[in-house]
Amino acid sequence: MIKEMLYIIFILIITSCSTYHIDDLNQTLSQSISNLNPKSIVAILRLNTNGHLSKINDILVTKSKDIVSASDDKTIRVWNSKNGKEKRKILGEIGDGDEGKIYAIALSPDEKFLAVGGFIEQNGKYNSNKETNCIRIYNFKSGKLIQNLKAHKNVVHDLAFSPDGKYLISGSADSSANIWSVQDNFKLIDTIKQNNDEIYAVGVINRDNRHIFITAGLDGKLIFYSLEDKKVLKLYKLNYKLMYLATSNRNIAVCGFGNRIDIYNFNLEHNKTIYSKVKPAGLNYSKDDKFLIVGTGKYPYYINIYNAFNDYKKIQTFKKHKNTTTAVTFLDNKRAISGGGNNNEIYIWNIKDAKPTKKIEGVGIDIWSIGVYKDKIAWGSIDPCPKCQNGTENISGKLQKYIDLKNFKIGYIKDEKKFKRVNTSTKDFKLYIKKDGKLNLKNSSLVIDKFYKKIVITRNLCSGVRHNCFGIYKSRFQNKEYIISGGSNGVLRIYNSDGEIIANLIGHLGDIWAIAIDNNNDRLISVGDDHIIRVWDLRQINRKSFNYMFTKNEFHAILSKREIKNIKPTINIFITKNNEWVIWTPQGFYTASNRGEKFIGYHINRGFNREALFLDISRFRKEFFREDLIKKTIQFGKINIFFHRKIDIVSLLKAGLPPIVKILNKEHNISSDTLELNVSICKRDGGFDNLSFYIDNKLVEYMGTKKALLYKQDSSNSCTIFTVELNIPKGKHQIAVDATNASGNILSNRATFQIINRKQNHRKPNLYLLTISISNYKDKNLNLKFPNNDAKELALEIKKIAKDIFEHIYIYSLKDNLATKRNIFNKMNKISKMIGVDDVFILFISGHGITREEDAQYYFLTYNFIDKKRTKKIEEFAISQNEFKKLLGKIKATKVVLLIDTCQSGSVATSTFSSAIKRFTKDTGVAIITASTSSSLAIDGYKKHGIFTYTLLEAMRKKEVYNFAGMLTIGNIAEYIKYTLPKISKQKLNYKQTPVIYLQGDTTFAIGKL
Repeated sequence: MIKEMLYIIFILIITSCSTYHIDDLNQTLSQSISNLNPKSIVAILRLNTNGHLSKINDILVTKSKDIVSASDDKTIRVWNSKNGKEKRKILGEIGDGDEGKIYAIALSPDEKFLAVGGFIEQNGKYNSNKETNCIRIYNFKSGKLIQNLKAHKNVVHDLAFSPDGKYLISGSADSSANIWSVQDNFKLIDTIKQNNDEIYAVGVINRDNRHIFITAGLDGKLIFYSLEDKKVLKLYKLNYKLMYLATSNRNIAVCGFGNRIDIYNFNLEHNKTIYSKVKPAGLNYSKDDKFLIVGTGKYPYYINIYNAFNDYKKIQTFKKHKNTTTAVTFLDNKRAISGGGNNNEIYIWNIKDAKPTKKIEGVGIDIWSIGVYKDKIAWGSIDPCPKCQNGTENISGKLQKYIDLKNFKIGYIKDEKKFKRVNTSTKDFKLYIKKDGKLNLKNSSLVIDKFYKKIVITRNLCSGVRHNCFGIYKSRFQNKEYIISGGSNGVLRIYNSDGEIIANLIGHLGDIWAIAIDNNNDRLISVGDDHIIRVWDLRQINRKSFNYMFTKNEFHAILSKREIKNIKPTINIFITKNNEWVIWTPQGFYTASNRGEKFIGYHINRGFNREALFLDISRFRKEFFREDLIKKTIQFGKINIFFHRKIDIVSLLKAGLPPIVKILNKEHNISSDTLELNVSICKRDGGFDNLSFYIDNKLVEYMGTKKALLYKQDSSNSCTIFTVELNIPKGKHQIAVDATNASGNILSNRATFQIINRKQNHRKPNLYLLTISISNYKDKNLNLKFPNNDAKELALEIKKIAKDIFEHIYIYSLKDNLATKRNIFNKMNKISKMIGVDDVFILFISGHGITREEDAQYYFLTYNFIDKKRTKKIEEFAISQNEFKKLLGKIKATKVVLLIDTCQSGSVATSTFSSAIKRFTKDTGVAIITASTSSSLAIDGYKKHGIFTYTLLEAMRKKEVYNFAGMLTIGNIAEYIKYTLPKISKQKLNYKQTPVIYLQGDTTFAIGKL
């Protein structure tokens, strides 16, 4: 879909409107944030998709050929040009709406300083009478924010250092250009004020021992100003708006709204005009001055290269981008770089043949169409109108995939007709778009045709620019009809049938391409160029307590006492090209696919004068991974405080940030049983605790601060070096280490290290089985029929099928009055001292379990538990999943299986239990196969067994479950239980029991042989 010069409109909004929008990617997670001291930490939830999320505005290349790019997504990213991977981010304070967008970057010739300009307002407050817009100066190597220059009265559009690095020039929407002395700590020494409109481009050349500063603006003026002479040397007034400028050691090139590029020489004389069929947008010269690369602002989206040494003859055209691409430069004298397009991708390509050598882009998918059917949301990634000049124009494209919100499975669509999109007509009126208003766009106006009169909703720069998609919603509660329309710049609004604004739907930032309205469930589904699917509860139209949000054009709504509501999405969905996904609520609760966690995290503002940090959401898994709350939100439209503890990200961060963890080892090959791992822990303000070591994601060593200090080798400043001996299996493995802050609620980074152990194994592995079963509790009301029998039969079956695989089989049992918390701890500690890293450990638990809804924490009830209500003394007489984590952390074996057959009551036996188990699996790296049985089913059982254990035993006894080599792996067992347990429970007991299976690490190892 063509965004014809929409990047210009988007920037102009900042200077022309006072609209307050909430950033689609940046949802502040606590109302209490506004009450914090300005110096306090603020966390904002953001996507992190391995690529830019919004338009790339500027791009440059370092001496080492790293690529540095800046974007409307408020990030600066440094890329390795060889492998295309992100090396680091350079971040600053951001806020809602446009606050924090980056329009320009400039790197000093010695690469010491990185200057950053854009919408950078202290406290986010725009004041046209004061120099409130700042330029950030970073130490480029460290990413540390050195200082903020109070620069202009409006946004900074462009920056440039002089070739000798002595000066920096900034061009602003306030029509001025400031000159700063770098050697005088960036002191403001001069200002160019001859432009009468926004300055979009600046540059500097050295000539005759003079620094000549150049400005180009929307007034068409091209100004050459001598710093030493304090005067304008030359002023050209072109008949089109200027936006881009590039300098070489011999020429200056400018372009803008016209289909032309004008070239000037160092005598400041006009040298040549290049006429182009492609609207030029973005300019840069190669380092040898030979080539000029020109970006694109309009269809067809071609990037052109001209030979400056051959009268600017066009020598190459690059055609891979499918949308506006203004960030262009050269990697070297043979390769070009262009950043933009539909997916904000960066291409590295050969000048000679225009063939790409590397493509850098995020994992998000372009979604142009959306549909809804019951709990399934469908989408399509095919642009329905590639040549449309003004957005999607309400054209629906083909639906290709869907996600089922009941089980979060993704599938392909066979019949897209059943999916609802939008209706644009009723018996009372119809909707259509027309060309109207100052913007002269085909769809800037939406007509409500009531047959006897027509009402027109016309959009402008401040109210969404255009109507990309629209439809009619009929409320089941009010018997009223509403109009919903999505436009540009994140504007998604609900109107009544008289065209009056009822609500602003706060979430999207960029263009909204499609909506679907589910009248039966009062839901709206929307999607835009941010790649996020958002689900809205339209019943909120009738609820109270919403804030006002209005532009000057909407002020009449306040005067007429008509409330304009702000509505946030109930859930947000991000799906990758490989069907990984993450779903989150405005409160920050989330669930994700196996690899989906890494695509979302928190941007941590630490004050206007400090660089910001980014922490991926897995750091907060303990508190915010709540698949059960996501399902409740989908069902009820909001989360009741009853279901969770009142906690937010700001409260967690007050405890301080976690440490920075590094592995210091250099040697990647060993030939012994053990490895001395050297780890550096550098404390930040939150201290450290819970030092954890992993092999192939399996937790193999866990220690608190006191134990860790026993392994201390050295310390300096805030960093401490620990040396820990780990048992390493034969073969290639990944070693990982992480820790938490002292409060234990925020994880550190996970440092990783690859190791190859070439040792020779001289024996078969051993198998250790521990069964914990309680049929007879101290509290007789908790008694169960089958746990002890299940444990006995399982031990016998494993002993039978495993005898040919393992050197020795060690079976331990704790049942009934022996299954106390103390005895379980002692037995696990005993096994941990015996088991080897190459051995296999199976833990079987059968009895009662409880999953607390407020924190989704699973507990296994030991023998002494006597509270009938199951609310008191849980910590004393039950083992929590955190305690199981510590116990399993002592087990050195990397091949561990946890089998849980416990009964619970009510809905806890499903989604909340699933949340607890999934989080536990991610924390420990063990394979878990379980089914949380309802109390009534546990009493009835099936063929003298709990139905889960019955199915487990059947998997071990049936030859067809074994693989082609006659081996029974954990994966084989899991697959059989996954498909067989629901069928048996439904057919035999009229109850569909769904197993909870999460397989981490190696699940191909065998525990049985035919």
